[in-house]
Order: sequence, then C-alpha cells, then structure tokens
Amino acid sequence: MEVRMTVSSVYIEREPLVAMLCAAIEVYPRECLGLVFGRKSSRRAPRHVITNVLNCAALTRHTTAEVVQSKRAGKRLYAFIDAVERLLPYIGFYHSHTEKTLRWQQFGFSHQDALTMSDADQFGIVLTVHPRTSRRLRWCVRSSHTRLRGSLGAFDFHLTAHALVRDAEGNCEKDDEGNWKTRRLPIEVAPQVLRALNRALV
Repeated sequence: MEVRMTVSSVYIEREPLVAMLCAAIEVYPRECLGLVFGRKSSRRAPRHVITNVLNCAALTRHTTAEVVQSKRAGKRLYAFIDAVERLLPYIGFYHSHTEKTLRWQQFGFSHQDALTMSDADQFGIVLTVHPRTSRRLRWCVRSSHTRLRGSLGAFDFHLTAHALVRDAEGNCEKDDEGNWKTRRLPIEVAPQVLRALNRALV
C-alpha cells in the first residue's frame, strides 16, 4: 500500500516575524541565529505555528557567511528549553543569509544547516536580506506559497522554510553524495499582517 506523506506548512504570527526581521538587521552584514517556538505539526493539523522566537547572542563565529553558536552557551540554553518544553515548545530555528554574492534564487539549506535538524522533526527558516533595490517589494507569498518576500526600510527580505525529507518510516533520506535531502515548506501569514507590512511601504 502506498503511504502518502503530508507536507506541513509554516504559519508565522506577526510578532515573531517582525522579531526575526529585526534580528537580521541588527547584526547585518553578519548573519544572525535564533530559535523558533510554537505549536508543532501533527497528522490531524499539518501546520507548524510560530508564536515566539529567541535570537541567540552567544556566538563563536559570526560572519557574513557563517554563524555558529557557542557550545557551552548552547548546552545551557537547550537544557533550559527542555525544562520548559510544555511552556515554550521548541520547533525549529532561523538564521539569515547576507552574502552579497547571493542571488534571490539561492534560498536553500546548506549541508551544515541540514545537520542541525538531523536528529529531530524540526524545520529551519532562511531569512535572506540585502539592501533594498530601486523598487520596493510588496509583501506577499510567492513561488508556490514557499517564499515570503517584501521590503522594510532600506532592506529587501526573502523568507523560506525547510525541512528534512523523510521516508514512510520517518527516517531522514540522503542524496547520492550522502547529504541530507531537504524540501521547502509552504509559508502562511495572516492577510492582515501582509496588509500592515505593505502600509509600512508608503
């Protein structure tokens, strides 16, 4: 019997969305790294809901091409997160891409990004940020509902969500080169949030 795998979507509430944008701009042109909290996807409700985010401050590498969390600080933080799991469920992470050589079509996860999720049913958000082009981008969801894009202030933003590809038994799949396979997840944002962001363009 063929098993159909349901692809979860990612719903981003207003406050965590704005918080991620602020985190990316605060350290630009270096990359930011943060944790995502909310409600996990399930078979009955295949949608991750982001209700809170936390920007990671203790970083050992913090460049335009890489961001690495301090192992000691990360150990303390994740132990605390485990202790308050019911209060604040941890469901994934986010980080920014700020390399000036990146083009908008390069929203994918790196092999190192995928390794971060290899032991858990999580997802990751890539937030690509660059100085704004000559025309402002209206906020909308594009690319088959898998990319949120828009302009705020002097910057253009593109957000994509990624998850590991798993087989019917829940095992992570690898490609021919031995890297974890990933897929882009649909992104959802409330229409009133998009309208508010677009009003900010004026």
